[in-house]
Amino acid sequence: MPPQSYCAPQLAPILYKLSQSSSSPPLLLSFSSPPANITSTASSKQPSQPSLSSTSSNHFQKSNIKIVKHLNKMFISKITFLLLSLLAFTLPALSLPVEDQPEFQTMATPEDIAALAIINDPTPKFFANVTVTDGITSQNITAQVSYTCDTTDGSPSVHWLRELSGRLRGEFKHRECMQKNMWGSKCTKLIEMGDAAASICGDYFRWVSCDYVGEAGFWITDHCAWKGLAGGRFFLEDGKGTRLAFHKS
Repeated sequence: MPPQSYCAPQLAPILYKLSQSSSSPPLLLSFSSPPANITSTASSKQPSQPSLSSTSSNHFQKSNIKIVKHLNKMFISKITFLLLSLLAFTLPALSLPVEDQPEFQTMATPEDIAALAIINDPTPKFFANVTVTDGITSQNITAQVSYTCDTTDGSPSVHWLRELSGRLRGEFKHRECMQKNMWGSKCTKLIEMGDAAASICGDYFRWVSCDYVGEAGFWITDHCAWKGLAGGRFFLEDGKGTRLAFHKS
């Protein structure tokens, strides 16, 4: 079917004159409208533009992914920090030699309390005769020594008291364990190791051999021990109130 023809209104008078003056058939100018499929084809070739809603959705999803990754990194960092902190506190305890750890202590039973009452009998018990030296007059005095046990749940461990006593009888065997505090308690701490300590009390400048002090410490661990703990005092009957004490540091 031929395309539909139509005459432009501006050309109508001219065409009419030409048709009157010439014997030739009338000239008809036809303007055919473009095929409908051209427009549809052109429109179909244009790339489709993404909608605003889909763009916003993609951007929101990407933001969520970034946030989740950031939170995961923070969570992993915190877990790593906690694990390192736990190792920092655990490793020193695991690295201690077994022999340096105090003996295990359990809750006291009625039998334990009764045994402790016997150990801590307040009556002084004879230990030995020892020689003490007056630091001012340089006179040697032989005195009888007695002891009492003062073991409680606040006493030092037998382990550390033995370590301390061994050092006094070894490294400091020939030294003077002297009382150098002239005020207050008039007691001088001689040595401490772990949770154990040994002190001498009495007159200023009064001293005994550190070997004697170490021997007294071993005696306390052998005769005053209770549930891995031990404590006690030695009294020198020298007229000056000299005494040795084995206590917690």
